[in-house]
Order: sequence, then structure tokens, then C-alpha cells
Amino acid sequence: MGMICAEDEIGIGADHSGIIVLPSDTVVGTPAREVFHLSDDYVYEIGLTANRSDATCHVGIAKDLYAALIIRPEYSRLGDIQVKMPDVSAFAVAENRLPIAVEVRDTAGCRRYVGVAIDNIQVAESPEWLQQRLQAVGIRTINNIVDITNYVLYELGQPLHAFDADRIARHCVYVETLAQGTEFVGLDGHKRSLHAEDLMICDGNHSPMCIAGVFGGADSGVTDSTTRIFLESAYFDPKRTRRSSERHNLRTEAATRFEKGADPNIQSYALQRAALLICELAGGVIASNIIDIYPEKIEKRQVRLSYRNLQRLTGANLSPDEVRRIADALEMGVVAQDKDSLTLAIPTNKADVTRECDVIEEIIRIYGLNNITLPTTLHSITSHNEQPDRRVLFHRAADHLAANGYLEIMATSIANARYYADDDVRAVRLLKSLNADYDVLRQTLLFGGLEAIALNQNHRHSDLQLFEYGKVYAIEPKGSPENPHYVEENRLAIWLTGDTTQEHWRQKTRKADFYDLQAIVQQVLQCVGVSISSTAFIEEHAHLGYGLQWAVGKKIVATLGAVSKKWQQQFDVKNEVFFAEIAWDIVLQIAATQKKGYKPIVKYPTVRRDLSLLIDKSVRYDQILDIARKSAKQWLRSAESWSMYMRTKANWARVRSRMQWLFICKTIRAPSPTPI
Repeated sequence: MGMICAEDEIGIGADHSGIIVLPSDTVVGTPAREVFHLSDDYVYEIGLTANRSDATCHVGIAKDLYAALIIRPEYSRLGDIQVKMPDVSAFAVAENRLPIAVEVRDTAGCRRYVGVAIDNIQVAESPEWLQQRLQAVGIRTINNIVDITNYVLYELGQPLHAFDADRIARHCVYVETLAQGTEFVGLDGHKRSLHAEDLMICDGNHSPMCIAGVFGGADSGVTDSTTRIFLESAYFDPKRTRRSSERHNLRTEAATRFEKGADPNIQSYALQRAALLICELAGGVIASNIIDIYPEKIEKRQVRLSYRNLQRLTGANLSPDEVRRIADALEMGVVAQDKDSLTLAIPTNKADVTRECDVIEEIIRIYGLNNITLPTTLHSITSHNEQPDRRVLFHRAADHLAANGYLEIMATSIANARYYADDDVRAVRLLKSLNADYDVLRQTLLFGGLEAIALNQNHRHSDLQLFEYGKVYAIEPKGSPENPHYVEENRLAIWLTGDTTQEHWRQKTRKADFYDLQAIVQQVLQCVGVSISSTAFIEEHAHLGYGLQWAVGKKIVATLGAVSKKWQQQFDVKNEVFFAEIAWDIVLQIAATQKKGYKPIVKYPTVRRDLSLLIDKSVRYDQILDIARKSAKQWLRSAESWSMYMRTKANWARVRSRMQWLFICKTIRAPSPTPI
């Protein structure tokens, strides 16, 4: 039982033209390694963090391992050996018969540009050893020229690019930006519209040949008929490279190294290394002098390291001699020293080491965290927590919601652009998004919950009680287009839809309504000690069909109501959805001002009063309640609706209404009955 395979399908070559035919005397069951005479090899996979630009190549990893080993006593027998670098002393210019002129017009995007021309090459399949080494790291072999550039990339960490010299118009290279919208056809054959910021490698006609540090072009690449090449080795700005890579969705090996910060002082060495390999494996000869445009050399950063800070931050008691040994092993040269500190010159391949704390991290990483002795004493300090404690209040509210059957969700802060108008001046739009539809920061938590409700509804879960705590973002009008004023606010949102009770043979199910939402929001606010002072009916709202706004003083604390039919239809939600959004930052401000203390038990019994009011149909319940609160002041404890009758032409019918009330029942706490 098996299948027939081509070379590329089992990883021993790039040929896919046909199946592999084995000799007729091959014994069934023989390991493929023996049949194809494959040498034993070991592949090490390492977990590399994003900041370690120096370890994106084999030489960088070897240097790091050497530093970790050489400082240990058990490896002292290694003596003075160092990591062996490839020898490039044989590099020599045969004849300057193929000069290529280079002009860097954007020196901010290209800090250094090195190039050389190579003649009489023969593009062919790479030797077996080179193919195997590239395949071991997951790189598909193409031809000897491209494979050599990839090999040096993994060996030294410096991306290289080979151009067909005969396709470079006028034998001139310009490093520049082009007009917005210029078309560029990449090696994959796809047309791309360039951004005005994209740094490009262009020919003498200013036609794009390559997105610098990211992706090559179809009209300048090496083909089987190529006999002369121009080899490029450069240092491109990490931020510009990252933005171009993300903008065109091109996550190439070269881009991932440039965006981390390649070594700006290895370009010439890497170029010579690759050129010698091309001469050896492709029969080429060096046909021009090396072009090295490096107007402002990037020097090693100098960082002062304090022994006291090293001990304070790590707990490791390292002697000055031990610190110097580790620094030397990491190729951090000592520039100056005194009894309290060292001043170190940081290698230019360590783009992430810029501060004292970074140096301390490097020192302690090589020293070994396991070698730090745990202290025998415990030091503590008394700290004063912010009052009210944000975390405690939120968990108090969240625990109450969870206890009442609400489930917490967490939606993304990036919203779909179609939820907001194109001319919305308050919308915070992303400069670059991986998804073209999601490029706006949310201004409300509503839409994330509606997406969750729609998803659950499609999975036949339509009875939902949800809540989310998160931030919303906006641009305030008081800013300017050049200097916008961004604001972030914390919100607590609650969604309610479907039935509030489960199906049971002894009781009927009941649909959730506005009053269920109103009750849970009141309970949440009571949990954190906030009492509502005024209520306003929502006449018009961008997202709600009807609802209320609760305020304390002039600050709106919560907005609650039924989601409008328009938004229900847009999300294809069938059941009515009730939504509340609590301004959590304002709630915390109010909670901080609330005075908490002992209140004696009221001496007098409560007095209940049933008041019958004959009012116009247009009068709302919240208006009556506001009058009651202002009139009774501290004596009014609570007010609830009892029943409502509406006059019709035919008769008086007892009906229910959301916001219109006739008979009001009020409970009054007072020493004696007091009329309202």
C-alpha cells in the first residue's frame, strides 16, 4: 500500500516532471535514505522572539551559543577559539567591463547600497549539497543564482537580490520613490499599485524593477538565459520596509529581516561571500568594482551599564570581571569603565539593544536565569490603591451579571467600516489594516454583540444574555486635522434577546422585553453604588428604536433600549434585541464622590401613597417621575407604576404602554404624611 511520487513530493529535489523510477533490483522496504544516498543531518528548531534580529541567521545563532558556552567553567577548554566566518579574501575584480551606475535619491529609506556586476554566469540547477541545506530550512530551490542569495541570507542574515544586468536600462540603477498608483508587476505575475512611500529599485528609465527589501519584479529577475547579473546588498529602513510589506501583503524572507533591523555594516562582506559562491558554482567572473554608497556610517551605540542596576533588576551578584567576560563574549566592547559601571559599544547587528535595561537582559540571558540564587528575605512595601478600585467594582458588576445568567464576550476593537458613515469625523481610521473591511476603531460596543448574536442564532442559539467590558474610540471636535484629539472610554455593554425562561411543560416561555433590561442595568448600577437622578426618553438615536438615557446630574451614565429594526435587519437578527451601554468611566467618577458611612434605621414607618393622575396622552412617565423627585426630594424612596387606562372613542380599556402612565404608586418615607 503506497503511492508513487516525484522528487519534490518527498523533498529530495525540485523536479515534478514525472515519478521517480527506482532500479529494478531495489529491495522492497529499503529506507529511501539509503536508496538516494542521503547523508545524515540534524535540524534544530528554535523559538525566536520578534526582537532578536541578530539571531535570524546561522552565524548569529552560533555566536549566541558560543557566548553562552564560553563563559562556563566546564567549557574553558575551548580556549580562544571564535565562531568561524566564511573567508572572502579571494574576492578580486577580474575586469571592470560591466560598470553599473547607482544613484540613491532617497537616503532616508536606503542608508547604504552596495552592488557588483558578475559576467559569464551559467544559470543551472544548484549542486546537491546546496539544495539539501536549503530544503532543510524549508526553502524551495530555484536555480544556482537565486539559491546562493537565499543561502547567504540564512547564513549571514543579509538579504541579497540579483538582477539580470542586460535588463537594466542604460545600465543605471535609481533608488527612489515613484508616483502614487504606478503599476508594478512582481515575480508572481500580479500587478500591484504602488504607494507614494514605497521605496523602489528602478532602472535608467525610472521603471520599477523591485520593491526595495520586499519583492522582485518580473521584468528584471534572473532567468535560464541570464548570463550577466547585478548583485545588490543594501540596508533599507525597517519601518518603510514593514509598511510596504504589509501594504502589499508580501511577507517575504527579506522583508522579515529588514523590518527587524538588519546589520548595516555587513552588506559588503555578504556581497563578497555571495559573489565568490556564484563564481564557484555558476562559473562567473567579477566584472565591476564594488559600488558602496554609505553617506552616513551607522556607528555602534554606546550604553552605560551600572553594576548596581544590574544587581537591583536581576538579583544576580555578578562581579565586574564576570560582567566584562559576558560582554566580551557578546562582542560588546568596553569603551570606558570605572568602579561602578561599564560603557559598552553595542554591535550593530543587535538592533534591539538600545538602553541599559536591554544590556542587562543580554547579560543575564547569557549568565543564565537558573544561576540566580533565590533570596532568603522578603521585602515588601505598603501601597495605596486607587479608590474606588476599578478592578473590584468591575468584578462586582460582572459577578452579578454572571450570577443572573449573563455570559461575557470579548469582541475585537476594530469594527467593520460599513457600520459607520464615510464622512464620520469622529471615526478613528487605521492607516493600514490586514482586512480591507475592518479599518475603523469602534465607537460603540453594540456591533460586536450583534455579530455574536447573529453567529449564535445561525447555530440555533437564539436565547442570549451577554455582556462585554471594553474600550471605544473617537476623535473629539476640539482637535485639528493636523493634531486630532483622540479619546478612549471604557464601556460596559449588555445585550438581551430571545426567551428569558427555558421551555418547560409546566410553564410557558416568556420573551425578553425592555423592562428586563432596565432591571438588570439598575441592579448593576446599585452594585457599584450609583443612584440615578434623572431619566430622559430617547426621541431619536442612531442605533436604538426607543429607549432611555439615565443621568446623574448632567452626566449621562447609561443608554438603554431596543435595537432599531434597521440594524437588526443588517445583521440578520430575527428576535428583538435589547441593548444597554454604561459609561463606565463616568460611573467610577461618580462612585468616587459617593460618601459611604453609617445610616441609622429610620425611626418612622414607611408610608405608601397611591396617587391617581389624569394626564394628557403625550405626557411621559419619566416626566412625572422627575416632578415627583423634585417635589419630594429626600422623602421619596421609590416610585413604581401600578396601572394605566387610556380613553378611546368606544370605551375605557385597560392597556399597557411603555412610556405613558396614568396611575402612579409612590412609597414615601416621612415622619408624617406629606403630600407631593
